[in-house]
Amino acid sequence: MFRHTATFSWLCLAGAAYAQTETPKHSLRILAIGDPPPFVQQVRDGVRYEVPPPPEMVPPRNIVIPAPTKDNKIEKQEPQNTRLRLSQVSTPMVMTMPESKEVTLKTDSGSAWLNIPLQPTTGTLAITWRGGKNWNEPKVISVPDDANSNASGNINFSNVSPFPIGVTFKGENIRLNPGMSYSRNVSGGSSTPLEISYFTASGAAKKFHSASIEGMQGFSSRIVIYQSDAKNPRNPIKVLKLEERVQQPAALTMTAR
Repeated sequence: MFRHTATFSWLCLAGAAYAQTETPKHSLRILAIGDPPPFVQQVRDGVRYEVPPPPEMVPPRNIVIPAPTKDNKIEKQEPQNTRLRLSQVSTPMVMTMPESKEVTLKTDSGSAWLNIPLQPTTGTLAITWRGGKNWNEPKVISVPDDANSNASGNINFSNVSPFPIGVTFKGENIRLNPGMSYSRNVSGGSSTPLEISYFTASGAAKKFHSASIEGMQGFSSRIVIYQSDAKNPRNPIKVLKLEERVQQPAALTMTAR
């Protein structure tokens, strides 16, 4: 009896030690929203060359999350980095959840670029856009980016435009104020009409997007409503629709030895 009791106690202590050493990880992805700068060419010696846009007119190509510090000491974690491209979700950066529940993104030069509040889930999607005439002053909202929010058939709406938005979907009329998000699920194979309008200063609604949303088994969708960066656009508001295959979480297994 004593042997079994001692063995059981040792296993409990080992399990407790294992649990203490395991630190929850958090995944962060970035989605930069906006229009690309105008395409400009120059002719030199009879040959046309593309003129790169000014650096501030596009989001930084590479961003870095420095290694976290605790009590003014750098923790044992490598800096995280990823590439940004307009209208594309970045690869995930996986880190230990900082005590502040937020991270600061830096450029290659080491200058701070954007502060992101992290969601209390296992993952955050940060949607960022130009706050002014260029990308030196970006704005951001953060939304959950986990298995529940990205479940099969989920449609996730986010309004990052400066206008209140009206969404008619699945028989509902939803008002999304700037910075708000909204999610609904569409069963696989079904098609649902979608209409999106924006409200002017006078309160009038102007419809600018109409489509059918079809739920696809094994995919989730994200619809982001944002302000056009073009000069004198026909519609000041645009819609970006992204589809993503649902990722199955990896099973955690322990092997007794």
